[in-house]
Amino acid sequence: MFRSDGTRLATQGYVDGVRHGKWLSYYKNGEQPKVQYSFDHGTITGTSVSYHENGQKKQEINYQDNKMHGLMTEYDESGKKIAEAMFEKGKSEGPITSN
Repeated sequence: MFRSDGTRLATQGYVDGVRHGKWLSYYKNGEQPKVQYSFDHGTITGTSVSYHENGQKKQEINYQDNKMHGLMTEYDESGKKIAEAMFEKGKSEGPITSN
């Protein structure tokens, strides 16, 4: 997918009309990824990563069956870890820890 100015908006995969594979959306420059998801026949699975505009990771979240599951980590624009939380089947488990 491209914007009207020709820059890349997103990269998306489908199998038989269903989301499948790596999905990426991009910042306005069309080069820097904004967020990445992995789909398995329509279901978000694995680790999703979002990025700051400078290219540093912003957040990592694990997914299982379309729900946050496992560790979520957030980072500041310099790449320093600033928070973590655990999720189980979409629900927060325990406190969010901040650095």
